[in-house]
Amino acid sequence: MFRHIWQAKQEQAQEVLRATKRKTASLEKEIDRLLDTISAVSKRSVISRCEEKIDMLEREKTKLTQEMANITKPKGRFEEKLEPVLTFLANPFRIWDLGDITLRRLVLKLAFSDRIQYDRFEGVRTLELAFPFKVLRGIDMLKCQNGADEKTRTSTGVTPQRPQRCASTIPPHPHAWERLRL
Repeated sequence: MFRHIWQAKQEQAQEVLRATKRKTASLEKEIDRLLDTISAVSKRSVISRCEEKIDMLEREKTKLTQEMANITKPKGRFEEKLEPVLTFLANPFRIWDLGDITLRRLVLKLAFSDRIQYDRFEGVRTLELAFPFKVLRGIDMLKCQNGADEKTRTSTGVTPQRPQRCASTIPPHPHAWERLRL
């Protein structure tokens, strides 16, 4: 799942970069067309409008060029980025316990889908878990049967007892029916 998201982010960055390059190329063509118009026209009012339009297109082109510089693929290798995520998912309390206030706030944002709600009379309200923890809980529930992991033997501390013989478990004597008839 994480690898799929990583690859989707890389593809998305590449597509945005290609779209920005296409837009920049179309702006350059428009500027060239306006420059040709300026050279062909002798009216001062048309030339000033074309110059204003060229200035506007140049500003937009500069803005797109800056955006292209800011668009990057995710930095680092996938494995480097996955390890902290899995560490957090494995034990968020460890990060909470060892971290400062900024890490604790980050843990709260990542572990719960909403902000903490506090009621003056009842205290902290029950929070909704974030999606990754819901998925992990669902996987954990699938592995459990009757409250224990699959193929897990638990000792109850009680020794099993053999059934005792009682009237309902004693086989009837072969001559018992004859005695009943008399």
